[in-house]
Amino acid sequence: MESGYEPVFDTHIPTSGNTASRESFELASSWSETCINTHEQCQEGRRKKQRPILPTLPTRILDVSEPLIRLVSGKGRRDNWASLSHCWGTDTKPISTTTSNITSHEAGIPFHNFPKTFQEAITFTRHLRLKYLWIDSLCIIQNDLHDWNHESLSMATIYAHAYISLAATAARSSTSGLFSSSLLQSPFLHITTPHAPIQLRATQRILHMQKEYHYLTIDPSNFPLLSRAWAFQERLLSPRVLHFTAHELAFECKQERHCECGTDTSLAKGIKQINTLVPQHENYLNRRNADTASIWRELVTLYSLTQLTNASDKLPAFSGIMATHQRLGPQLAFDASSSSIINTATRRRKGQDAYLAGLWASSIAIDLSWLVPTLTQRTTPWHAPSWSWASIPSGISYGRFEGTSKLYSSCSVLPLITLLHYRCVRHLGRAIAASLCVRGVLARATLVDNDTVTLGTEERDVLQGKVSWDEDLPVGERGGDFWALALHVTKPEFVTREVVFLLLTPCERKAGVFLRRGLVRALQAAEFDVAAWLEVQEIRIVVLE
Repeated sequence: MESGYEPVFDTHIPTSGNTASRESFELASSWSETCINTHEQCQEGRRKKQRPILPTLPTRILDVSEPLIRLVSGKGRRDNWASLSHCWGTDTKPISTTTSNITSHEAGIPFHNFPKTFQEAITFTRHLRLKYLWIDSLCIIQNDLHDWNHESLSMATIYAHAYISLAATAARSSTSGLFSSSLLQSPFLHITTPHAPIQLRATQRILHMQKEYHYLTIDPSNFPLLSRAWAFQERLLSPRVLHFTAHELAFECKQERHCECGTDTSLAKGIKQINTLVPQHENYLNRRNADTASIWRELVTLYSLTQLTNASDKLPAFSGIMATHQRLGPQLAFDASSSSIINTATRRRKGQDAYLAGLWASSIAIDLSWLVPTLTQRTTPWHAPSWSWASIPSGISYGRFEGTSKLYSSCSVLPLITLLHYRCVRHLGRAIAASLCVRGVLARATLVDNDTVTLGTEERDVLQGKVSWDEDLPVGERGGDFWALALHVTKPEFVTREVVFLLLTPCERKAGVFLRRGLVRALQAAEFDVAAWLEVQEIRIVVLE
């Protein structure tokens, strides 16, 4: 401190400048131990002072305790492990386990064979005094679809039970590395005031991750991992995540958030939401309410903004969060044999909920009400039914028509459809076809202009609706035979009532089957009775694909 200056305050918290340093290791260990020993929200409902039970190891895991790293079986064994969350990269694929090299990986992999990110993850795992490390490319047999499907459905357990997840947040690929080294300038600033001269330490600004887990504002150039779909659930499901950024370490758990410089301490929005979804009691499914359904739709909206290398991974990359949502339920609906039909009425009688390609049977009318703010075209080949948000490669939102921010919930609307059954056909662990069978009001829709339709029979074309299209298609390719399936209507106690419809066209290849084309919002006009209009419309059984 220079003479003549009075030290009023100094809020500077220096970073180590090297995330591979001893100081970084010690800080990461301190954050983790504090979380495990003192955070109630991070204990998965365990009673206080109860001795923690070590989790069961995943199917396969890397033993990093010896110089020669081995891929070992976790069957019947319990221990702690670290998991790695990373970008694979587009130029070169990381070292992977296949049916042809699994035997050699079990015998041992020399350290120098691993790419830089993997090497440094192994080093950090050892410093944390952990024996095991889980890396997706090595612990899942990449060319075995049966194994890949089984392990992808186990993601919720693998990440949720890991001691810590090491996130290569600033790395673009497996060759970029986990660690970073940077020297940030911390000059003194001299300020003269009427009372006394002040000396402050100013630190070069460190770019932090967004406090709101919102990918529209995330810059992939600084945090490439946060823009990836698989990393979305890895981050939210892990009890503790250690982010390796360009300048410092950052730590997240279910209860707190820290960084080395001490300025980024608020929990990310998505983490708050997933905490609400995680069931804490055995009767969770029986008490699932509108709030949890709304949280599910909010997570879907956030997830839809992420990026995938393979469009067919859209639902698998979200399956861990789905399994968490339905963790205490019986057999998953989107599961099992090569061909399955889910009778949703039977499931509801048993207190179950059915998962329908990204939607839930208990809230199907509102779950179908998704919109596409930025139009593109559906990806090919097929990987999700037209009625699922997973069929859209871009971001979606719920209840946000142009000029309104209204969000629909069971508190404000009455459902107008009855879900009869859901059919999913699977091959080699992947869905190759899915359909919904519903009963509801189906009305003829006539396109007035690009964004407006009238609904009803020729004598009753009095209900006009605003169209939100699903795809960016030329007018001539949208078809001409339009139908509208009523999803829900605003409750009578609301001054302005509206009906929301699915806009459909018949499937050319299958008689009696419809495809989704968009969403229609019809507001009640002056002196027009929406309820009376609905009563005179035809009730039909409709199959959607």
